[in-house]
Amino acid sequence: MYLPTVESNITSKPSPLLTVVLDAKQQGYNNQQIIQSAQRVAEYNGDYAGYQLVLTTINQIEFLEKLNRPAIAYSREFLFNAIYQSVLSGMGDTDIITVCGEYCNLDDFAFCQLALEYILINRIPSDSEQANFLRIVDSKISQGLEVVCELFVGLKNIYLNNMLRNVLNNLIYQLYVVSKPVEYFLDLREKIADDWVRDRLKRVASLIAKESSGQLKFDFTSVGVTPNSRGNASKKC
Repeated sequence: MYLPTVESNITSKPSPLLTVVLDAKQQGYNNQQIIQSAQRVAEYNGDYAGYQLVLTTINQIEFLEKLNRPAIAYSREFLFNAIYQSVLSGMGDTDIITVCGEYCNLDDFAFCQLALEYILINRIPSDSEQANFLRIVDSKISQGLEVVCELFVGLKNIYLNNMLRNVLNNLIYQLYVVSKPVEYFLDLREKIADDWVRDRLKRVASLIAKESSGQLKFDFTSVGVTPNSRGNASKKC
């Protein structure tokens, strides 16, 4: 890899420090070793300004080394498959993008970003992934609907999103079956950020309000008859 050996490559002013750093690199010392050596000298002499200059110089050299690396154009199919396999292996999104940024030219790097986003959204999770996700969802149910809805945050995959929505749909229906009042659903709606859940809660609240307003107000109790409550009526959410 090309290493700048002319001071003007980094600064317009002659720098003895740059010469020392470059000499050390040519002797086989890596950047971390040079930094550690500079830190020991700074601690011994109390010259932390000099230590900061070494850090700045090392960073400038690393930047120039990256600019001077050979640009390689990869096959898009190869990049897509490599990213897909990395996702399957459990490699983090940030780590994948970091590696792509290190080794790809600008066009390929842009493709890698789009490919990763597409894979994260559209990939069909394995059976074990789905089972593990459902276990996580089940562990949250006892803490309330609001806590379950927090799982939407950062969840990109459409299949896992749909699984979570199915669970929430069942939970909302169960709340309807046990005759929770309109106010309960409206209050719950204000505590939740996800638009799909908010819309579902609003629809259920509207359904309950419509059922309640449609009942005739006869005083059955005067003749010893108790009206059927909504809890005994047939329901469909």
